[in-house]
Amino acid sequence: MSNSTGAHSTRTLPAEPYAPETTSGDAPHAQGYYPPRSSSSGSKALKIIIGVLVGILILFMLVEFGLRHYVAAQIKSSFIESAPAGAVIDEEPDVSFGPSPLLFAVASKKVDSVTVRVPSTLTSNGGVIEGNPPAKLELRGFTLDSDPVADSLTLTSDLPNQYVREMLQSQLSHAMDEQSEGDFAIYKDIVTISDVESKPSDGTFEITISNGGATIELKPEMENDTLYFTAVRTKIMGITLPDFVSEIITQQLRKAMEEQVIGSLAVKNFDVLPDNFRVTLSGDNVPLKELAVAN
Repeated sequence: MSNSTGAHSTRTLPAEPYAPETTSGDAPHAQGYYPPRSSSSGSKALKIIIGVLVGILILFMLVEFGLRHYVAAQIKSSFIESAPAGAVIDEEPDVSFGPSPLLFAVASKKVDSVTVRVPSTLTSNGGVIEGNPPAKLELRGFTLDSDPVADSLTLTSDLPNQYVREMLQSQLSHAMDEQSEGDFAIYKDIVTISDVESKPSDGTFEITISNGGATIELKPEMENDTLYFTAVRTKIMGITLPDFVSEIITQQLRKAMEEQVIGSLAVKNFDVLPDNFRVTLSGDNVPLKELAVAN
């Protein structure tokens, strides 16, 4: 009898190769999978775009600055050239533009907004006052051509008393020269404008005639954008003046204002201030060559 020992044999299976876990979205290359691209290329493109935009903006600003400087320089140069010989100009005109870029104005040939402040160029030449008083011009829709026109314009100017006196005397002398006969001829050498004194507290101003021989006090009044002067008081101290003299002085002052200051504009305000008069004028579709005070 033979003894046999029964043993169970074990078989070792070969190990399966390791495969990393994948999700449905991370398929192997063989199944069309590509790893996500780095964001550095997108960031680089964005930086390039931003850099180009910044460069364009800087260039735009430089061109805009240069254009504003050029236009302002042309206005200042024109002002200096128009000043009378011998005028002492203590400051240059101040030119400022509105928020709209001037580069747009090159295409449209119209500046949206410009404000110009010009100092006084008044000077006395042999007793005759030449030049213009200080003025502030606010222009809207200012065309860029050889004959510029403003869609709208507001002009404010301070007229010194001495300037008004000289203006009135010149106008009065011219009117009397045209009348060689009658009552005018009698008073031609007697009636002269010696002084103009403003009285802000009363809203009037006093005209001294013939070195104090008489005075006429006038009050400026507005009606329908038109300026009038009304005689409120006349003082006779050394000479006797007929009523027509007061009337002619009032008429000639108004005429002088219209021809040398107002022009085709409408009068919005006329204020009596210490030592001067402040006049505010406005108009639409105004050719700049028609401006009396600014030319």
